[in-house]
Amino acid sequence: MTSFDSIKEQRVAVIGAGIAGLTTAYRLYKAGIPVEVFEARERPGGRILTYYEGFSYEELGGKFIDDGSEGTELKALIHELGLQVETYIIPFEKIYYSQGKAHNYYDLFLEAPPPTDENYHLIKRQSKSERLLTALRRFFSDHQELLRVLELRIANYEGSATEDLDDYYLPLFWDFYKRSYQIAHGEEKAEYKIEYVQGGNTRLVQVISHHLTVHYNTPLTKIFKARRKIGLECGGKVQFFDKVVLAVPCTILRTVEIEPHLFPDDQLQAVRTLQYGTAAKIIFPIEIEDTNIPSFAYGSDFVVWFNRDYTLMTLYAGGNAGKFEPSRAPLERFLQEIQVLYPQVKIKGNPPMISWWNEQYSRGSFSNFGPHQYDLFNEKTFIDDITLKKVFRPVEDKIYFAGEHAALKYHGTMEGAVSSGNQAARLVLHAIQKNC
Repeated sequence: MTSFDSIKEQRVAVIGAGIAGLTTAYRLYKAGIPVEVFEARERPGGRILTYYEGFSYEELGGKFIDDGSEGTELKALIHELGLQVETYIIPFEKIYYSQGKAHNYYDLFLEAPPPTDENYHLIKRQSKSERLLTALRRFFSDHQELLRVLELRIANYEGSATEDLDDYYLPLFWDFYKRSYQIAHGEEKAEYKIEYVQGGNTRLVQVISHHLTVHYNTPLTKIFKARRKIGLECGGKVQFFDKVVLAVPCTILRTVEIEPHLFPDDQLQAVRTLQYGTAAKIIFPIEIEDTNIPSFAYGSDFVVWFNRDYTLMTLYAGGNAGKFEPSRAPLERFLQEIQVLYPQVKIKGNPPMISWWNEQYSRGSFSNFGPHQYDLFNEKTFIDDITLKKVFRPVEDKIYFAGEHAALKYHGTMEGAVSSGNQAARLVLHAIQKNC
């Protein structure tokens, strides 16, 4: 029989106070397991970061609750913690910048190839033998401006340029294309639903972290095996734990000294090679008298949108455009194009910005799959009747993985991060119960 006292004697560490790590730790805490969280930054949240300007706010990190899914596990956590989900509908009017002028986005689709099943399967066959972008360029050879904007759309959704993505993303690309085509031809309403944590997504990580023991400014620098325990060097101090959950991006694990042979070769290879996007955000405080303007715009290599009360405007750049140090952001060029797109918008003050590719403890925005990577990172295995990604399986029932990259579904999203945290907690609990 499992002894409660023996369970309480287990030392568990979670590395990373992003939403995945916090979810893991919170579930273990609720189950009566003592757990300590080690966070490299001086704040919780990881790639969740809300910017506040008076009573207004906007997200410098993860924004949409229902990004790519219904956000079921994320919403359950939000409500469990006594927070609310804010939902509103915006008109999905779009414009784009080209040759010094603003144009109606949907005009690009009026003479475009119809999004039929036949056309989809044509591109799909071609993308199996060549890169996705090559297949798309052949299909849209007579619609170069349309393809440019569509490429920008997917680059800013996944964070990486289209030429760096696996053909796994073709269905996503086609969904974008199909919906815009239908809106342009009057077959669907031009509107978009937005869901986020009321008061900003940072409220979620603040509330959950208050329940936990979190050590800030303690980056993980070394991990090794010490008899029956796992040794960690965090913030210059070495400690030993029975179970460790690594809830940081693979880009950060690459910087950690990992004892040779601690990880199986396939897992070490996964950590070293998983691709991450390079998304960056700049938030401009603005003034505008008439908010009856297109809600979304494409620049030459960025996208723009507004917060709910039109006091803040977000510029979002992915792919190569997101690779800049904040001090070297090409603000002058960005602002020149924004002035053409939105001449009625007055920008005020110095904009906060973040390039997640350049950020010290992320080194990338969120994971995605480069060419021929999808199969490697999505092979499944089963442990204690739990299905998980094989490359992020537990190591000797001592080391576990959490984070959007480890999620069985919805990688690259807050829902995936929370789901992976719930999964990691279940695996740790099962292992503790078996061993006690």
